[in-house]
Amino acid sequence: MPKNFDELYEGDREFVLAGETFKWSPVHWRKYGDWFDEAQRKDEEEAEARTNGELPLTHTFERLIGGIVLYMEAEEAERFQKFVHDQEHPVTAVQLNSLFTWLTEVQANRPTDQPSPSDAGRGSDAPTLQAV
Repeated sequence: MPKNFDELYEGDREFVLAGETFKWSPVHWRKYGDWFDEAQRKDEEEAEARTNGELPLTHTFERLIGGIVLYMEAEEAERFQKFVHDQEHPVTAVQLNSLFTWLTEVQANRPTDQPSPSDAGRGSDAPTLQAV
């Protein structure tokens, strides 16, 4: 039986942020690649402004949010944007960063499944090097 790559994204395609549930979907490779290339181009353009402290931190979070909504259909992306910009919702920078990292890892099938456990092995009785 051939490997069924449609099974890579089986399971829930939802996440909860500050008590609200959102739906996500895998991104076509071209769309993701175009977004990534554009983000890299902008990073290069903005490097000097960032170094000089002329680029507000909120700009970084806006780009992060842009990466998150890449994984959403238009209506869901709009709802997410309104939600995270409403200061009544306790969404933190750590949550946004973790969410983007998680979505990217799921999209890339990383982290991969844990390897099966193995025996500890014989070990070694040889002396180890120590810093002096």
